[in-house]
Amino acid sequence: MATATQNFDAVVVGAGFSGIYMLKSLRDKLGLRVRVYEAGDTVGGTWYWNRYPGARCDSDAYIYGFTFDKQLLQEWEWSERYPEQPEILRYLEHVAKRHDLKRDMQFNTRVIGGEFDEQTNLWTVHTDKGEDVTARFLIAAVGTLSYTNIPKFKGFDKYKGKWYHTSQFPHSGVDFTAKRVGVVGTGATAVQAIPEIAQQAKQLVVFQRTANYCVPARNGKVDPEVTKARHLAVFRAIDKLDRVGVDGVRELLGEGRRDPSGDFTAGAQLDTRQADLVLQFVQSGGHDRAAQGRRLARADCCTHHRGRLTPWPQKEKPATPLRRSRSSRSRRPRR
Repeated sequence: MATATQNFDAVVVGAGFSGIYMLKSLRDKLGLRVRVYEAGDTVGGTWYWNRYPGARCDSDAYIYGFTFDKQLLQEWEWSERYPEQPEILRYLEHVAKRHDLKRDMQFNTRVIGGEFDEQTNLWTVHTDKGEDVTARFLIAAVGTLSYTNIPKFKGFDKYKGKWYHTSQFPHSGVDFTAKRVGVVGTGATAVQAIPEIAQQAKQLVVFQRTANYCVPARNGKVDPEVTKARHLAVFRAIDKLDRVGVDGVRELLGEGRRDPSGDFTAGAQLDTRQADLVLQFVQSGGHDRAAQGRRLARADCCTHHRGRLTPWPQKEKPATPLRRSRSSRSRRPRR
């Protein structure tokens, strides 16, 4: 007996940062009926899949969170400046539980296809479980690096040793003690993994095409008072963005500047780079790519250039969505 087709307002593919935010916004703000499909066992996205040694975020912890929950953003205490993968996954699990998001998520399920019917204006979405569902909106929240790149080395199929890909690292970890290890590549992931593996391995050989450039991460514990002051700057920037636009928020975050009401702000405690990161963060809604374009459109249009936001000429439009610049010291895990 065939299963009846389920109907939703929106289907979201992926339960990482973007998928979580989309569900929260569509369901709780707009009142839509939403289903999120996730291939993994739980939420997390890249922070679920990437469990290689040394995996951690590249953003200061005080801005690495959702802005829709100001109380949690202020209460959650990160253990260090650049949190590691397990800690970030715990945060996302907490968010999902706190806002009862998992009741509208289906795990261990992949979306394998979909067609749009121009007559009914509906998507028909197919999963690897044999399900067919319809939706007005189909939203891909799988990220830009969600496909695992397995190198096609000659003779690779005949290799008798153990091999691992960082985006599919065993959840139980790998013991490299007394082992001879080879690492292929020196990208952001390798920069994080190599120092950790080197502490265990008997011998470590790194195969690189192009040398990477790194600077000290200066990671460590963060003074609670510093975090509190920076949170204040973030909250005030969020509150004022829609009312005073990008220029007003930039002024608000500027060192020693006064906001439109004449009051000094905690932004005076942010250096230029930090203020710029906060500005990008609040514009994006904290990982909300959909809100990013919407808010930028209201804020007289800006373009991302060398880590900064600058106005476009009045008649020009963006060719591609804006993306947050990445630091050279360490980057988010690559899939």
